[in-house]
Amino acid sequence: MFSKGSESLPTFYQDATDTKIPADLVDKYMWAKTRGEVPTEPDQNGERWVEAAQPTKPGVDYYDLACFVVTESAKYRSASAAGAAVSKRINKIVDPGEDFNISGGNWKMDEANVSYDR
Repeated sequence: MFSKGSESLPTFYQDATDTKIPADLVDKYMWAKTRGEVPTEPDQNGERWVEAAQPTKPGVDYYDLACFVVTESAKYRSASAAGAAVSKRINKIVDPGEDFNISGGNWKMDEANVSYDR
């Protein structure tokens, strides 16, 4: 979060969930990931953009946090049928066949293996 001159952190800062700044405050505040995105020259009033709050994780927009791993297996009539089933679920939020009564959070399918067995 950057602000013009000596502006303090705005009230919307603590609860911000996106980069939208209220229309009446766009001349006073801006979001930027790095200092390089912020104008370096003073404006027509001689004010410069200053860092009002440091990013909590500079350069990071989000991260995955894996807590539980569930391994499932299923039988398919062909390799193409198995591949089709995997492609519909891989890297997506899905519910496992058994969640062991673990509530909260999301289940994401990160990995799949297909093997042939007669």
